Amino acid sequence: MKSGLAIAGLVFCSMAQANLEDSADRLGECISSYAESQVATSKPANSIAEEAFDKCSPELDEMHDTIGPNKHQWDNLSKQQQQAIMKLRDDSTTKIRERLTSQIIKYVTKERKS
Repeated sequence: MKSGLAIAGLVFCSMAQANLEDSADRLGECISSYAESQVATSKPANSIAEEAFDKCSPELDEMHDTIGPNKHQWDNLSKQQQQAIMKLRDDSTTKIRERLTSQIIKYVTKERKS
């Protein structure tokens, strides 16, 4: 019985990981595509980064929501657990956004110099 639960848990975790990776890939593709399309403009690199996140907000929201439990599990959590997970989701999304912003600025700056 315990090994069955462990296997089910591993399957679930790998599915959750795949969902997170898929949503991160979609976000990355959206952000990259937008940044590439704006390199030739005269917009400042930081403006391009901000606009990319505006354009890709559905992908960012999707990635945010895939961190942690799925909808079914979420409904079964206590308010305290939900608040803790929301903080984790928000903090993680903020860090991802900061790192991607930095990468976009570096990319745009490098491409414009070449």
